[in-house]
Amino acid sequence: MQPVGRYWPLRVTLPTATCVPGPDPGWYTDPTDPERLRYWKGSGWTSLVRPRPASAFGSALGPTDLAGTLEIDRDLYRVEPAPVVRTTNHFSTAGFCVGVLALVAAPAMFGPIGIVLAVVGRIRHERLAEAAIVLVVIALAIGTIVGTVTDLA
Repeated sequence: MQPVGRYWPLRVTLPTATCVPGPDPGWYTDPTDPERLRYWKGSGWTSLVRPRPASAFGSALGPTDLAGTLEIDRDLYRVEPAPVVRTTNHFSTAGFCVGVLALVAAPAMFGPIGIVLAVVGRIRHERLAEAAIVLVVIALAIGTIVGTVTDLA
């Protein structure tokens, strides 16, 4: 190795760190003041502190010693239910079939029926509803274009 300026370069190999889980969330002795307790949130200290309760035997705190001292942020733990995706596609399949009829035969007659069936399938969270809606709208568009062109001719 060559010196860099007045110093020799130093190569340091650090050991690989293993991830050891910390203590569970709860009230522990404040590291800055042993007369107080501070709340540990599992990954770091919070600003919540309280005086250490007097214990006759100097034992560890039980869960009832600190009852009512912690306010829980309800929005943090809110769980939104997932939308129900139905495995049956009755309305969507009917809308899809009526969309094919609208594409092949009479878009003005079958198109609105297909849209209603596909929208009901969409409201029921059926999987094929979007495909049925797209097919019926395409059938209506093509039918309108073809009808306009034939009327002009």
